[in-house]
Amino acid sequence: MRRGLIRISIGGVGLWLALGTNGLARPTEGASAPPPGVVRVLDEAGQPVPQAAVRLVPCDRDRASARILQGTTDAEGRAEFSDASGRYDVLAWDETRSRVGLQECSSLKAGVTLTLRLQKAGVIEGEVVSETGVAPAGGVVRAFHLKLRDRWSDAMTYDREPLFAWTTPLDREGRFRVSGLLPGAYRLMVHMTGYTGVPGTATVAAGQTARVRLRVIRGGAQLTVRAVDMQDRPVPNARVSLLPAVAGNPSSRLWSILRDQVPVTDAEGQVTLYGLPSGVDFRLLVRAPGRGVQLTEALRLSSGESARRTVRLVPGHEIVGVAVDEDGDVLRNVRATVRLLEGPVQWRLPLLTEWQAPDEKGRFRVGLVPSVPVEVVFQASGYRSVRQELRLAGAGERHDLGRVVFRRGATIEGRVVDDTGRPVPNARITATPLDGVLSIGALEIEATSGSDGTFVIGGLEADVRYELRASATGYAQVGWGSVRVAANSKGVVLTLARQARVRGRVVTADKKPIPFFYVRAFTSPEGVQAFVAFGGADEPVFDVQGSFDREVAPGVVWIQIEAPDHGVRELSVSVRPGESKDLGEIVVDRGCLVQVHVRDASGQPVPLATVVSVRRTEGRLFSLGGRDSWKVTDERGDVPLGTLMPGRYEVTVSHPDFAIAVQRIEVSPACEVQPTEIVLKPGGRLRVCVLGEQEAPVAGALVRVLWQNPEGGLDYSLQAIPLLTTDASGCVTTPLLAEGAYRVTAATEAERGFQRPAPVQVEVRAGELRDVLLRACAFRLTGRILYGTTPLTTGTLNIVARSRSGQSPGAPSWARVSLKGDPTFQVCTQPADRYRFFYESLDGTQVNGEIQVGAPAEASEASVEIRLPPTRMDVQVVRADTGAPLEGAGVSIRPSAASASGVGLFWAACSTRPDGTCSLIGFSTGPTTLTVVRPGYARFEQTWDDPQGIPPTLRVELTTGGTLRGKILDMQGRPVQGEVQVYDARQGSYLQSGAGMGEYTVYGLPMGVPLNVVTSADGYAPSFVEGLTVAQETAFVDFRLSLGAPLRVQVIDAQGRPVAGARVTLRSPGGLDLTYFCGPRVQTVLTDEQGFLEFRRVPTQGGIIVEAQKEGRRGQASVAPVEGVPAEVRVILPEK
Repeated sequence: MRRGLIRISIGGVGLWLALGTNGLARPTEGASAPPPGVVRVLDEAGQPVPQAAVRLVPCDRDRASARILQGTTDAEGRAEFSDASGRYDVLAWDETRSRVGLQECSSLKAGVTLTLRLQKAGVIEGEVVSETGVAPAGGVVRAFHLKLRDRWSDAMTYDREPLFAWTTPLDREGRFRVSGLLPGAYRLMVHMTGYTGVPGTATVAAGQTARVRLRVIRGGAQLTVRAVDMQDRPVPNARVSLLPAVAGNPSSRLWSILRDQVPVTDAEGQVTLYGLPSGVDFRLLVRAPGRGVQLTEALRLSSGESARRTVRLVPGHEIVGVAVDEDGDVLRNVRATVRLLEGPVQWRLPLLTEWQAPDEKGRFRVGLVPSVPVEVVFQASGYRSVRQELRLAGAGERHDLGRVVFRRGATIEGRVVDDTGRPVPNARITATPLDGVLSIGALEIEATSGSDGTFVIGGLEADVRYELRASATGYAQVGWGSVRVAANSKGVVLTLARQARVRGRVVTADKKPIPFFYVRAFTSPEGVQAFVAFGGADEPVFDVQGSFDREVAPGVVWIQIEAPDHGVRELSVSVRPGESKDLGEIVVDRGCLVQVHVRDASGQPVPLATVVSVRRTEGRLFSLGGRDSWKVTDERGDVPLGTLMPGRYEVTVSHPDFAIAVQRIEVSPACEVQPTEIVLKPGGRLRVCVLGEQEAPVAGALVRVLWQNPEGGLDYSLQAIPLLTTDASGCVTTPLLAEGAYRVTAATEAERGFQRPAPVQVEVRAGELRDVLLRACAFRLTGRILYGTTPLTTGTLNIVARSRSGQSPGAPSWARVSLKGDPTFQVCTQPADRYRFFYESLDGTQVNGEIQVGAPAEASEASVEIRLPPTRMDVQVVRADTGAPLEGAGVSIRPSAASASGVGLFWAACSTRPDGTCSLIGFSTGPTTLTVVRPGYARFEQTWDDPQGIPPTLRVELTTGGTLRGKILDMQGRPVQGEVQVYDARQGSYLQSGAGMGEYTVYGLPMGVPLNVVTSADGYAPSFVEGLTVAQETAFVDFRLSLGAPLRVQVIDAQGRPVAGARVTLRSPGGLDLTYFCGPRVQTVLTDEQGFLEFRRVPTQGGIIVEAQKEGRRGQASVAPVEGVPAEVRVILPEK
């Protein structure tokens, strides 16, 4: 046994003992406690700073469960921390707070000394004005350090004045001064009775003063909460949370408002929350450790109301028990998570409770649980999780669960290596079940790799596949759908690529540094599509020189730099693992200052309307401003959207008294904005009810409302309508919706999976409340799936209804079930005569196909047997040049094009393992085509016309394929941020894509095959090349993008009457479909009631063929657009 020290206590006297080589403890001579960790604080001149306050904030995960360590320096500037062990953000300030210092994520443990130098603190000065220009009386200003607020907020849940916030009162003239600030970017908010503060921002440099002017708008509600105990004594340090009664905006604005306040009661038990939206139902959840908890009934505030509520905290429920394994041995490494079972999805996050881990006898305690239905999830490393639902009522009751037995589960064993094959120690590996069960915020099971990179994840469910993710400091994360394995798998290899670094300096056009900006990156390493951000998608960067230096995942990185009051710059760069690349000076041209006016239908301005989001509708990067982008209209209905670059945007605006509005605007290169007004209109609501078996209401069903875009397709980007959740009655009411067509969907849990009933199309009318009924079990389908004659008892089966007379094929139901050892399945779906199934085995093999059910139209149930052919092909995919196996290649085999659809035809797919192998099963015999694809390699295809010729084993050698490179320029030769997509000209199938600022690269293209290439960019018409062949390793093609021409299409019938709802397709002379690139980014575009449809920009290189079709009728016409000249074309649909 390794020698070491242990400490025991006898009669209150501590004694250090040493462990001998035989593991026995013996007293040591001269042994002492391990030396503490030390933080040494110095001033600018390097002199020690006595009496400096020092705080250590954990910077690793599980921050909320870790303690913030506090200390004060001695005469030598030293602060000792005997219990420090980990990585901390180290914050310090002197007695007068005129000097401050911060050192991020530094390791501190026994025997380690950190040195922190203080610098002069910054100051923010300013004034607050109203719409009249006169400063209102009273109020306070809070300044939040943006970066630290996001990093530390979960570690300071019950702090009245957290370390990332500074508060100062306003004087009589409305002036304020906030001192003692760390350098960085700050968000400022005014809290004042009778007014709503407009958030402001400021950047602070060391020793300098920043000046700002803040505005307040008359109106908005405020609520003073007073927390008392059972004896009516005030309860200080109680945390107040606002839970919206219905999901969606403006309800979710409550969360954003709390981010700009400190919802913790003062010494009198009071806290005032300012600027709350009116007309929103919400409940108060108030908690205080050791004092009690309360969840109030719903309340609603009116505009301008100043309300007070006294909340009496009652003792929270206690949940106790004994944690043991299946052998009866005590378990101590147990943690518990408590979730609310009712309410909107936002409520399903873990509650803050009092948790006492099991003692030596296994006894645990969960305290501070409110009187509501909750789910308690217990987890222990190496054991399956235990879930317990409790319907709590009353107050302060003790609920003894008795013996909570943890059963050992299945395991996944493997190792983590880097891109050079070396082991990666201390990597965090998580496993998320893919068993088809619908859950909100599913708990991950995790493990940590050892010094040799090996890991074992225990406590897994047998017969279930898991998605693995791995992360480690200095490496790019792997996972997000790329690694899926079954429980009890061994030899799993997770490869982490070494992080690359990019650095640069952000400047204006006249070379002045920009000190405050956001940096975001989207990376696409070979074979993996991933999103990586620099420390968080909305974490700001502050540097007086405009410099940044951050880690990114290797591969092609698309970088977005957003500098408030300047603009946005997007660029791309390619970096290798471990590479550090200097991007030099990155010039952010000043964009367009955009302001819009919000009014109602009568022309009156709408104050206090909330701009929920400003989103790019085209391009690779979407939202701007992140979590701090909320803006409200002033008394005139005006609201600045900020500095936007030319392009098209989607602005979402909400107000409790109006329907949610989504307005698309376009900012021209000359900074002209169209339109400049957003009109809020009266709306209607939908009351959605979900019924299950025997017409029983389904509580907790997830409901989604999708707007039916008049231009075609469904709008999934309407961010103001997130998921809704049905209550105990099985119903939920939506926020106000604009008039128009919507599709309503729902998903409900089933015993071994979930089901999604057929969506319902509904029209919303202003002032009306319409009922929508979704039946989750209108039809029961039972059966089994066989491979040859052998029933399949593991894996996941999806069933999708395909057709039934009179039923819209575009609105099928969908059900998923995990077999889990049972050879039979039972799903709730809708009546249909044909169903499509998707089966996935535990090893990842997939089989798809269609089956026919002969049940009568009036039947409520049917049975079916899915019989897969006993076919099998074992495939190995290797590199053609070296013979090395290729992992992650997609292999599929399906009926050839002539018979690719129909009942009883099955196709199979799999993804290769690290040894390059995978197996295809259950595919149909007959004319069959095998396809193998992998990013970076040429596509492989082989067809067998004779079923007898299909081999049982096949070795596929992939060549690295050709490369297409070139420039993307405008007609003046200036670089353009664009995207290039390559298609197989013979089949029309998509192959690869690439993007960049002024240049592009597309890898892995088949050589000697005709290709169609389309290049598109925001604000330009697409450019294309047809029939291109890559004959050598690398081909070069440059693209020049023009502004194109607007095209107006009208579809009429043979009598000249307009045809509404006709589908329009634009094609090149060679037949290339250009529709998606010329107009709204939806796959289907339909004519309006007058038969018209407009495309903003169509190419002027050659002619355009316009096709129209509706209900079997087809027509076409041709047009030759001229640059900048509006074009019109009329398409006639013949009679049927």
